[in-house]
Amino acid sequence: MTLTSCRVTKTITMVNAKSNAAETEVEFIKHKINSISFLPLSEEQEELAIAIWKKEKENLGKIKLKNSEIAPVIFQSENEFRSILTAEQLREYKREYNDSMITKYFLSNRAMQEIKRIYNIEAEIK
Repeated sequence: MTLTSCRVTKTITMVNAKSNAAETEVEFIKHKINSISFLPLSEEQEELAIAIWKKEKENLGKIKLKNSEIAPVIFQSENEFRSILTAEQLREYKREYNDSMITKYFLSNRAMQEIKRIYNIEAEIK
């Protein structure tokens, strides 16, 4: 991966997060759910996911939208969401959101790795 592609990934990821922060909670969660419509979640998983996303939205609303404050919030939310998926669902999710993509509501492994590296986040990627 080149330095330019790292910067582009980081920049787009942060712009998306700032845009997401401007949405209402209902819009934000609706867009998240629609973005993973390919992934069949159980009722319990959907409830857990919505709780994770509400917390993400709340935390994004509390910060001044500096990249260094946004990065840990979106990283943690992504990791928490991935942790509620079964092994098969996680494989399907990673196939759908592969490293050649940058999406508005979810992070690829590449985006997670860049955020982790740039902002010195200690947590492991799930």
